[in-house]
Amino acid sequence: MTSNTLITLARKDGEFNIDSFIGYYQDRGAFTPDQLSMLLWRLDEHDIPRDGVPFKVIIKRNREREQLRSMPGWKLRKLWPYLSEHQRAVCREGH
Repeated sequence: MTSNTLITLARKDGEFNIDSFIGYYQDRGAFTPDQLSMLLWRLDEHDIPRDGVPFKVIIKRNREREQLRSMPGWKLRKLWPYLSEHQRAVCREGH
């Protein structure tokens, strides 16, 4: 379902090069916090439904943890449904 949503986005948003996002997701099985934030924004901009899409966030690297910790509250609220309990705890540490 994730790939279908990304393909729909690629078709509707000609300015957005989604290939690197798809490659990253295929390699790591998840998106960085910044990548997912960007994707959610683009999906919303093109009215592409994302309810029930099982996006995953990865925070194994320090830079990924820092992305999550430094993210403004309004962006975190959009990511929150896709975060695990551990990832939510990392967010709470940074805020």
